[in-house]
Amino acid sequence: MAIKIKAGVSLLGLQPQTLLGISIAEACYAEKGKSMTLTSVTDHAVSRSPSSRHKSGLAFDIRILNITDPGSMRKEIAERLGEEFDCVLESDHIHIEWDPKK
Repeated sequence: MAIKIKAGVSLLGLQPQTLLGISIAEACYAEKGKSMTLTSVTDHAVSRSPSSRHKSGLAFDIRILNITDPGSMRKEIAERLGEEFDCVLESDHIHIEWDPKK
């Protein structure tokens, strides 16, 4: 499958950990025969909270409108990403960020 990028989404400052996360999430979508759409990476950084990892290129959001069971998809992605990533189901997207606990 392919990764789609919503118009206006910026990849400027994307970090390697985020790229790995995007790749793993896309594999989960592809295994279900779905394309994955990035809805936010470093764009809109000014309007985000001061603690947002989007600003530093360490977070991304993916659309869930084409996913039948978003909770299951979030769980599968989180398991594959491991403990250094947070994976949160929001109302219209999954938010994923690299957030090592060490």
